[in-house]
Amino acid sequence: MNYLADLSVAPVTYNPPQGTGVPRRVGNYQNFTVRIHDARPMAKDLSLDRQGWALTRHDTKIVNFYDHAEVRRVYYPEMDALIRRETGASRVVVFDHTLRHTDRPVERNLRAPVQNVHNDYTEKSRPQRVRELLGEEEAAALLKKRFAEYNVWRPIAGPVKSWPLALVDTQTIARQDLAACALVCPTALAKFISASTIRDIAGSTCPT
Repeated sequence: MNYLADLSVAPVTYNPPQGTGVPRRVGNYQNFTVRIHDARPMAKDLSLDRQGWALTRHDTKIVNFYDHAEVRRVYYPEMDALIRRETGASRVVVFDHTLRHTDRPVERNLRAPVQNVHNDYTEKSRPQRVRELLGEEEAAALLKKRFAEYNVWRPIAGPVKSWPLALVDTQTIARQDLAACALVCPTALAKFISASTIRDIAGSTCPT
């Protein structure tokens, strides 16, 4: 697994527009050998409140995941219902989707799998994302209450046989293991979290 080893070099990821190139990462990233477990046999014992992620069964009516209009029309409402079911949320805003593939992703206007251990949001970027999506006025009222941001992953077709999604049990992460990394996009500067120290990992060979 590829981790940020330390902060001797300020970590920055340069993300080009989708379909124009691959991300360029600056920082002291190194590969470490870790034990990865198949999470499916332990699925019933996993919890969003404990591990920070869970495996669940979901059958979709979508036919073509590469049709972005169909994804928004069919899959977004399905994900709204799924998140409400799994979390008890009173309101869900589905705001983005990403297709990742190892077969010529740039040529096909897709994204390649991310190959370093990371978390998408920091304590600053989480509420900022809410403001960007809903506007300052509506966000101000909502941010006074509890909110959460979830990623939902699934195979496009069949079981994942290469580059499976690996997930970290949040109970094994200490605050000092995390470092904020700049994410530079064509139109924005964001920040995400990178793991800087190896801890135990529990993974899934078939993300849902």
